[in-house]
Amino acid sequence: MLDKKESTLNNHGNNDGLQIGVNKGPINIQTKAKTISILSQVIKSISKNISITEETDLKSGDLIPFKIEEKIKYNIVLKYKKKFEKYKIYYSICDQILNRFDDTMETNNKEKLLNNINDIYNDVIGDFIYEKQCQEKDFSDIQNINLIQGELLADKIIELIMRKLEDRLDNDILEEDKDFGINIILCYAFVKCKILEKPKNRGVKR
Repeated sequence: MLDKKESTLNNHGNNDGLQIGVNKGPINIQTKAKTISILSQVIKSISKNISITEETDLKSGDLIPFKIEEKIKYNIVLKYKKKFEKYKIYYSICDQILNRFDDTMETNNKEKLLNNINDIYNDVIGDFIYEKQCQEKDFSDIQNINLIQGELLADKIIELIMRKLEDRLDNDILEEDKDFGINIILCYAFVKCKILEKPKNRGVKR
């Protein structure tokens, strides 16, 4: 069980403008302890093979607050909408674990993991953009959000990222623990704007 000192969240990282809102689904201590154990194992397994030769600045210049529901609607997330709404309550636990890794292990592990997930996202959306350009024989620039909204690609992108992360997990992790941990990490990366696109203005028709 976590003592009072250990359970206090550290003030690390950047504020990307997220508004979680009210948590109406409290997590009891026993469930929280199990969640921390599972999520720590999954994060370590994903992170162990990440190799970055230079530091990347992950600070966001756009600090306009947004709600997770806005981003779901903006990107037209359908299949994974309920999952993100369910797993957003674990945001602070995931943040706490990542901050602890930075405190006790190599520094900037949190940033490296988030940057790596963002790289996976950029590779996936890049493949979709290139495929679209080849189909239309037009290699002019395509904005990410235009393709995501126009082709309803959000769920496909999330699924591909999920598969790539699952491939990194150790075989000795239980399948249900893999699913649980990956869903939390994906939701965390989603609200940290490392996958899919952040709402840019409130005037966009959805």
